[in-house]
Amino acid sequence: MKNKEVLMKNCSLFKAFSSHELGVLLKDGSFTLKNYPKGNILHFEDEPCTKLEIILRGLVVVERIDEEGNILTISEFLSGDLLGGNLLFSKNPSYPMTITA
Repeated sequence: MKNKEVLMKNCSLFKAFSSHELGVLLKDGSFTLKNYPKGNILHFEDEPCTKLEIILRGLVVVERIDEEGNILTISEFLSGDLLGGNLLFSKNPSYPMTITA
């Protein structure tokens, strides 16, 4: 089993998939894996939410950044958590705050 598939199998949402099925879904582009270094911004406030993201490893934070540059952490997402699921099909599908790795 390749590293990507091992990482995905550790997430409860993917446990029902075989290694072969995960490999096919990665190869055909149904799923993509991205790695974000610590401190990188994943999404800016008011950016449209166009996909469901699943955190496989690490920590993602929702932050409010004010005019002076002060940062307030609103929420944290960990391995296995979904990002964008509540926004994707909402009336206003855009990120209300900055999302950072």
